[in-house]
Amino acid sequence: MAAPVQTILGTSVRVYIGTILWGCAQSIKITGKVKKLEANCQGSGTTDVAFPGNDSWTFSVNGLYRQYDSTDETTNISVKDQIGSVQNKTEVTIKAEATATGGDVITGVGYFDSLDLDMPFNEIAKFASGGWFNSLVLSAKS
Repeated sequence: MAAPVQTILGTSVRVYIGTILWGCAQSIKITGKVKKLEANCQGSGTTDVAFPGNDSWTFSVNGLYRQYDSTDETTNISVKDQIGSVQNKTEVTIKAEATATGGDVITGVGYFDSLDLDMPFNEIAKFASGGWFNSLVLSAKS
């Protein structure tokens, strides 16, 4: 009998910028792509020929817009921090880790390129931010 597949619930993943918890982040999406380098010529006939080029990585994070008091602000990432990172073009290290020992840790270093604030009347205010990674590493939590 095959071993059961271990799934990771989103509630078991923590998102950090550097070592500070992104307290109200509700989801993170990391997307990787490889550029396709087409190498078609007359000798290719009717078959497309391509080779892998550079890879690229992007991220997006969604969560609740929360304002922290001065005590909590030192231990949580806020929308104010994100605005500063976008305005100042600050390099950030973002880490998504499964809470279990031996769980996956994905660490990317890059920049924010977007921040959307949604503050609808009579609903919870939310944020969506995104950017790109110049490097990405997968490791196991010790």
